[in-house]
Amino acid sequence: MSIISWLMAFIEFLNSNNGIITALATALLAYITWRYVRLMKTYVQLTKENVQLTQEMVENSYKPEVVVFLLHEGIRTVQTGPTQQTDKRTIILGIKNVGPGVARKIKFEGDFSFRSYGGDLPLKSINFLANGIERLVPGKERRSNSFLIGDLSDDPNHTIIVTWEDLKGKKYCEDFCLNFHDSELPKA
Repeated sequence: MSIISWLMAFIEFLNSNNGIITALATALLAYITWRYVRLMKTYVQLTKENVQLTQEMVENSYKPEVVVFLLHEGIRTVQTGPTQQTDKRTIILGIKNVGPGVARKIKFEGDFSFRSYGGDLPLKSINFLANGIERLVPGKERRSNSFLIGDLSDDPNHTIIVTWEDLKGKKYCEDFCLNFHDSELPKA
């Protein structure tokens, strides 16, 4: 059979079965379209998730993270009377911005009225606890002057509530439970 006769037979077959061929082509096109729509739906969903993750990453790139901590400076001997001496632990209270963004308008709340040895009010006397901190850049910290811890209340744990803002004005709040009797505090 020559190519021309084969081509003529193929054209005659197409002419006689054009309805079936049109139906099959339409079904194939419908399937391809359906598949395309499904793939596009998946693509749109993944794109939305990527946009959301990117927004979270951008927000976290300037989110400040403030932490409050205690350091043990050592033991000091304190004169308690004409002939009496007592050894007292010296504790430093610190605050640090460990996040990548600037922390602003840092405020502290809590019960700062427990007494140290000698009747001082050590937490109330810490300037940044009383007045707050206007700005704390990433990696920077503020520490109290050392103070003696002595006659604490029965509960050695004291909660300090810290609130702060990022540069866009978003507010954050976190509670820090500090154990002043912890014998394993890091050294200053």
